Amino acid sequence: MNFLNYKLKQKNIIAFSTTRNFKSVKTWGKVNFKNINKALREQKIKGRIIIPEQIHGKAIKVVNNKSEMIIKGVDGLVTKEKNLSLGVLTADCIPIIFYDPKKEIIGIAHAGYKGILLGIIEELIATFKKMGTEAKDIKVSIGPSIGACCYEISENIKNKALARYSFAKINKREDSYYWDLRATVTEILKQNKITQSNVEISPLCTFETPFLYSARKSGNKGFGEFLTAVGVYEN
Repeated sequence: MNFLNYKLKQKNIIAFSTTRNFKSVKTWGKVNFKNINKALREQKIKGRIIIPEQIHGKAIKVVNNKSEMIIKGVDGLVTKEKNLSLGVLTADCIPIIFYDPKKEIIGIAHAGYKGILLGIIEELIATFKKMGTEAKDIKVSIGPSIGACCYEISENIKNKALARYSFAKINKREDSYYWDLRATVTEILKQNKITQSNVEISPLCTFETPFLYSARKSGNKGFGEFLTAVGVYEN
């Protein structure tokens, strides 16, 4: 299996993630555009793709076909442009896709724990609203990420998470804390009026799933990463 597809993938919208079987799109911090473009071709996508630099922040940038291929200083992208893909590269953090079918606006974000605590989910929602979207119209796909089973955190991070989001689901097993990032993101969406039936959540844990990359499982800077991308296309 080279690709994971999402429920959003229908008619004129493409939404997918690559897998380890497809090969890495980023290794040793270097983006492999050859593999990224190969993924687009295999998904029968024409045109450009734009990705954020991904600095574990909360900044979102609205882009178009004239934008640079890598947008510096941001972790999320939004566009109204047709025939333009948006992508993020992850290996444990959460790739999140937004789509408003009424306005035909797409967005994508890289959400690690730092970005989540800074409010990247809320920023993405706010950006959509500025472009005329109503929260009830936003459809969300949450891609594979490290699961609550494996995401061990320090007591310091646990305290920061609960200080920011009292509802953050953090379990204690023996002397360790494990944070359910996906459950936290789901609750953030709910509290921001995103319709729960519009939210798709991948159950796959990157640490436990052999055909996905995991930074934590690899234990070094040479881990691979997979691409999650979305685009609205016209024939």
